[in-house]
Amino acid sequence: EAVLYAQGGKYALGYSEYETSAQLYFIAEKLAYPLLEKRDYFISGLKSLQSGNLLDEAMKASEQHIDGLSNDRDTLLFLAKLALASNHVSLAQQQMKKILRMNIEVGVP
Repeated sequence: EAVLYAQGGKYALGYSEYETSAQLYFIAEKLAYPLLEKRDYFISGLKSLQSGNLLDEAMKASEQHIDGLSNDRDTLLFLAKLALASNHVSLAQQQMKKILRMNIEVGVP
């Protein structure tokens, strides 16, 4: 079922319906099970908003839809880049600090 919403998100993005696309991807994220699939849909939703230059909306959506991904390194790295693109430097720093703490905890040099 998640795949159908994701296909709708891709279709809407093709018609420059950035917010609709994002919402469909976020629905797909809620329905997805594996972490990798959830992450892909979450990031696709944020990228849809970013494509429409809706950076503030993307930042708000990142907080609202991060369910289960707040400790995922790849998600945090994407969010740090999004924060920089949105001129939210302090938020980017927070994300990077969290990644660094995660690396220290698992012993990554």
